[in-house]
Amino acid sequence: MKVLSFSLILAHLYLSASAMADTLSSDPYLWLEEVDGKAPLSWVEKRNSETFARLGAYPLYEEIYADTLNTLNSKDKLPEIEIIGRHVYHLKKNADHPRGIYQRTSIENFKQGKNDWQTVIDIDAMSARDEIKWVFHGLDCLAPSYEKCLMRLSPGGGDADELREFNARTLTFVEDGFNLPEAKMYVEWIDQDHIFVSTDFGDDSTTESGYPRFTKIWQRGTSIDDAKTVHEVTKTSVNSYARRLSSESQTVDLLVEGLDYWNRRFHQWDGKKAHALRLPSSAVVEDVIENYLVVSLT
Repeated sequence: MKVLSFSLILAHLYLSASAMADTLSSDPYLWLEEVDGKAPLSWVEKRNSETFARLGAYPLYEEIYADTLNTLNSKDKLPEIEIIGRHVYHLKKNADHPRGIYQRTSIENFKQGKNDWQTVIDIDAMSARDEIKWVFHGLDCLAPSYEKCLMRLSPGGGDADELREFNARTLTFVEDGFNLPEAKMYVEWIDQDHIFVSTDFGDDSTTESGYPRFTKIWQRGTSIDDAKTVHEVTKTSVNSYARRLSSESQTVDLLVEGLDYWNRRFHQWDGKKAHALRLPSSAVVEDVIENYLVVSLT
């Protein structure tokens, strides 16, 4: 793999606001970060009750509520679509399926306006069967066949997901595939038998923010405990994760350290070693075009 030169295409240049990170250290509401804790949920419930009581006193409240609900449940909404291989995918939600039916149709049929969507997975049916309120968080399929996929499902809708490998040809989960229990995680395909994975690997493997400290390469058919570490960050960093960017001429693997909400440190993984990229910490890597990174500077 060729390591990129430092000639960059600067896609956007913005003037940033003054630094705000210092305010985080004195934030009196950090305890609300425990999203499933009794105290935060009690606080939110109380605030919701106060809000509903106040809004409900307005004469137009019921009318606005009904109109909004009808809009959200309308069958005439434009679908939010994603193109994966030769298919257009869409998560359809309505009153009968509040959690959604993930469905697809061919690009050709979509262009012709044909309403022949095929169900990929029914999230409501799965939730009822498992007695878990599943929330669909995405499907990542490996090019060029787009048959092997990684599906992220959140039990309850938080930012911790369960990972399940999914076969987009048979529309079934792969029982002995790349499957991981619920955790705050990041995954990225390398090839059909390897993925980058950042998750909770056990003792001392997460940052103070609760996100992964390690990025590893996991080989199919082996235990996650045997995955090879390729990147490690300190506990005071936010997270560690990998990104794969592809152009017609090459593939670029980036190992990313989140320093805080706004700043990151980048390395390029060449398959054997990580090479530091001399980018400002506020840079956002958008994509790769031929042998150039597309970077936004903020």
